[in-house]
Amino acid sequence: MLLPVTFQSFVRSVPLDLFAVGVVVDRLYIPFTMYFFSLVAAAGLAHAYTVVVAEQFMLKNIDPIVLPGQYKSHMHSFFGSDAVTINTNTSAELQAGCSTNENPNDLSVYWIPTLYLTEGGKHAPITPMRFSAYYVNIGDAEIPFPQDFKAVAGNAQGASQADVESVYGIQWMCEGVSNTDGGKDVAAFPTKTCPTHLQSILLFPDCVNPDTLDYAYSGTQNWSGSFRPANRCPAGMKRIPQLRFSVRYDLRKLLPNGWSGTPPLELACGSSYCWHGDFINGWVPEAAQNMLKATDKREFMQIDGPLGGGKDGSKCGAKNAHDQDPNHGTSDYEESVNMMSSKRSIGQRRIMTARYADVHKNPQGPGDARPTAMQIIHDEGLEGKLADSSILITGASSGIGVETAKALFTTGATLYLTARNLPKAKHALGDMASSPRVHLLELDLESLASVRACAAQLHSKTKTLNIFIANAGVMATPEGRTKDGFETQLGTNYLSHFLLFLLLRPALLAAATPQANSRVVLLSSIAHRYSEVEFDNLNLDGQYDRWKAYGQSKCALVWAANEIDRRYASRGLRAFSVQPGGIMTGLVQHLSEEEQSGFTEDPTLGPQFKSPQQGAATSVWAAVSRSLDGMGGKYLENVQIAEAYDASGGPWAPGYAPYAYSPEKERRLWDVSLKLVGVDE
Repeated sequence: MLLPVTFQSFVRSVPLDLFAVGVVVDRLYIPFTMYFFSLVAAAGLAHAYTVVVAEQFMLKNIDPIVLPGQYKSHMHSFFGSDAVTINTNTSAELQAGCSTNENPNDLSVYWIPTLYLTEGGKHAPITPMRFSAYYVNIGDAEIPFPQDFKAVAGNAQGASQADVESVYGIQWMCEGVSNTDGGKDVAAFPTKTCPTHLQSILLFPDCVNPDTLDYAYSGTQNWSGSFRPANRCPAGMKRIPQLRFSVRYDLRKLLPNGWSGTPPLELACGSSYCWHGDFINGWVPEAAQNMLKATDKREFMQIDGPLGGGKDGSKCGAKNAHDQDPNHGTSDYEESVNMMSSKRSIGQRRIMTARYADVHKNPQGPGDARPTAMQIIHDEGLEGKLADSSILITGASSGIGVETAKALFTTGATLYLTARNLPKAKHALGDMASSPRVHLLELDLESLASVRACAAQLHSKTKTLNIFIANAGVMATPEGRTKDGFETQLGTNYLSHFLLFLLLRPALLAAATPQANSRVVLLSSIAHRYSEVEFDNLNLDGQYDRWKAYGQSKCALVWAANEIDRRYASRGLRAFSVQPGGIMTGLVQHLSEEEQSGFTEDPTLGPQFKSPQQGAATSVWAAVSRSLDGMGGKYLENVQIAEAYDASGGPWAPGYAPYAYSPEKERRLWDVSLKLVGVDE
């Protein structure tokens, strides 16, 4: 049901905190709250909700979920249970702490990147005037928050609106002032002085697997207050109440003259687009269960529990909460920057991710100044430094697969290399094939049975795997089917690699540490721009086009990398998709000589072709570069994080398709793929 435009504008202009102020702040607003909900109820939109207000009790350069055990995070502001430590806490540990949460039954810990006032070259931290944790859509929840559940929302590496997925619901705004730019850049700081408070909204995933505690978004969140139910959790997951941060800052005393244009504000992680939040559940189980007792879906829920009534106030308050480890870490901005990974600031790390940008601006063809895979290893200083790591690479019998293996061999890592034709692989790898650190595994990607056999063989040799590079593939094949009945390119390039990842997942997760996350690298192509995934006709029956089929398979790999990262980043497993560039290898075997020469002789495309050694560079960079630490879900190209494709640059210009980042389609592909490969997650 669509509301009249005037009412929708009204909903968007009302801060969420006002919905409950009659209960938690000022009873003078009760009449307005009741009136508001009578309107929303008439529209059939409101669902039961509750809210917990919390005081900030600590600034510290730790992130117990993303970087447990390390004092190398950007600065965070903490709210809730002071039992939080540098390590990932259990719910029971948090429940033993002193809490600044208003509801005494909520001993969860919440944290956000610290907001700084940047004037005179200094970074002065700004304490939120009000931090509110809303729990909405309670009436649609199937289960309460599981004990030990933890989640991260937002993109700590975000640098533009394109990096902010819509499901995050992120918006920076002046409280009570409707968005005036049509919602095109809502994650940016307001460019005009706020007459009220600066406010930000952030939505958390509302689906969880009760057994693994993996989480996801249901797909139809809306920050504005419409609270529409989705009930579209991925297979194996259940709906939980949706956590929603609302953070307000009073800047009127800090900036008495206001601002015009970009305000002098910066988050500890960078710009406004890196806004994110973390949460570890500390709700007393009985109270978490009580949260689900809403029968009227149009009411504010006051959650009582064993530790008292919901109105009883915090367990101890910010004055009594304290840092459990005051002698380590820091609350000082400059010191925290110096303590970060490799002692690089955020800006310096971004420069490192684009260090090869200039040499790609004027390509001169294979063998030019663009880096090779070996140069990447040298520049990263990794010769002989990965002796404790294990790496699996598919398609190591020719082309860039061989060059990828040769470069990574120099790191001292143990390599598991797959090929359909093992004698061919041994010949291509040369003396390296006889090394005790190299294990050749037979793999036919046209057969899911072969995939399962390959995974079983790997598990018999190692219980941990640090890096998985899905390199093998076919291109522009005649219409055909794999042994399992899938269109050849989709089955070979995508579905078999998807199944292989699922089977390798335990080893990848077992290898992940806070200091070194495991990585998955899925090789895509510029051809992902040729076609999205045709969900209604995956085999392209009756409409087969070899390039459309190739594009579909490569789009699927981009989406798979994004979804892997979304599901497993919090457990130390990151994923990237890679466009290696144009390389004349065995991949072009299904093209005629005329087609091949047409590519290489094209005055625009020809100079962009790379040697196999150069073609392997981005794969190797994705697998080992420290400049990508803490990142994932990125499309990489030309040894850098790619930007969106600009059609004005011509058909061969770099960049990803507009649909390359599509969370709802990525989740749908995941669920469809599970069924196709016969895995019940």
